[in-house]
Amino acid sequence: MSGCASHPNFVAVNSQNCVFQLRVDPVSLRKSIAHISITVPNTVRVFEAPADYAGAPMFLQYLSNLTAVDSDGRSVPLKTVKNRLEMGSTASPTYALSYDYNVPQKVSGEVHKSLPTLDEAHGRFDNNLTFLLPLGAQNSPACLIIEAPKDWIVATSWGMERTADAGKVSDLTSGMIVFGGYRFSDVKIGGMIVHFAIRGQLSDEILKKYFVKVFSVQKELAGPLPAKEVLIVFQDGIPDKTAPGVCSGSALTNSLIVDIPSSVQLEPFNFQAIGTISHELFHLWNLRYVTSASEDGAYLFSEGFTNYFAVAALVRAQLITAEQFARFLSNYRTLLEKNPKYPGTDYAAIQKGFSTDQNCLDLAYTKGPFVAVLLDIALRKDTNGVESLASWFRALCGRFGGKKGYTVEDLRALIAEKSGKSDGLAVKTFDQAFVGGEALDLNGLFLELGVKCASPKNCTLDISDKKQVQLRDAVFSAR
Repeated sequence: MSGCASHPNFVAVNSQNCVFQLRVDPVSLRKSIAHISITVPNTVRVFEAPADYAGAPMFLQYLSNLTAVDSDGRSVPLKTVKNRLEMGSTASPTYALSYDYNVPQKVSGEVHKSLPTLDEAHGRFDNNLTFLLPLGAQNSPACLIIEAPKDWIVATSWGMERTADAGKVSDLTSGMIVFGGYRFSDVKIGGMIVHFAIRGQLSDEILKKYFVKVFSVQKELAGPLPAKEVLIVFQDGIPDKTAPGVCSGSALTNSLIVDIPSSVQLEPFNFQAIGTISHELFHLWNLRYVTSASEDGAYLFSEGFTNYFAVAALVRAQLITAEQFARFLSNYRTLLEKNPKYPGTDYAAIQKGFSTDQNCLDLAYTKGPFVAVLLDIALRKDTNGVESLASWFRALCGRFGGKKGYTVEDLRALIAEKSGKSDGLAVKTFDQAFVGGEALDLNGLFLELGVKCASPKNCTLDISDKKQVQLRDAVFSAR
């Protein structure tokens, strides 16, 4: 599809393409309303909203004036069933679903970090909480059209244009849109253009300096991203009264957002803030580029391994020391061992925890980094240092990146392939630590790495054994 043409009443589209429009005007801005239109082939009979997203309310409740009109001007019947819109049939080749999105940026009087925002000064939209997903058309070509005030800069996951060919529908509906009151700038890293959109009392210079360092080493670690452009959004976050200074973020297709409370000092180096950026950035590989075949994701891998790689990238970039990585592990060990579901909770139970048990889901974040470290060491031992978790992950990107999703069996098979041993230490570690729910030998792990911690914040590293130091340095930097 070579671009899309728009018209006030209809979008030019053939029977195979999908066109997504988001429009705001002076009147709708004052009311925080965005007008949405999605034009699809007549084979699409169901549109779906996320059943749950980071604790945010299902956004269907904020939609009004839902209508559908086919390309011959006839109305198409529709009805809402839970988190879906079920459409009637039409003989026309295409039809357009339209609705008003009453953007719910305020929940209980505060900005909800998991929801889009819109006011007279700016707009920001997570597309998966903005556009309903046309089921059956996820792999169809997709075009995005943005209509906003003429003097507003517009940025999306696909660049700084108001019209963008966004690959396929599933990419578009997991992208991001920002416009209006942001400070926009660009940085070129290798062959990729990074677009920054920053709001609030934050230092653009400091944020970009750290981001460039982290992004450069993550590309070394995980390999190149296929995108030519990415959108990075930093903005003031509302301080959490129970945990002031805590940052949060989300990763989307070719884009990410991190909320940083204005009270947070970025220098001297702030591990919490830059660590959050590193975590969300690595999700561009381990979540958005390499995806699970299961609609439920693979939380122990996507979150837990990302926790490991995000912190290892900071060591690799020489932003933190090995001692700080050791403190990270020690702190997570405390969180892990305080969890009432540990040990005994296996991979399957962690998966179910997303909707049934927060303690089980928490294990994805706290157990995952240790599983990653154990697998890294096992791969190095099986191959005399030739392979590591990083080389295994790059192979995973090569095999599944941008293609079909992986299964747990695929992860295991690649472990066996890279280790060269179908029943070696790496495969056994995967079965016991990743799939199983038994207790991890953390005492043995800390001893092997020469890490001694009197408390989570008081760790020392043994430097008497040269091989031990080499192993630790390699593991802590994913080298």
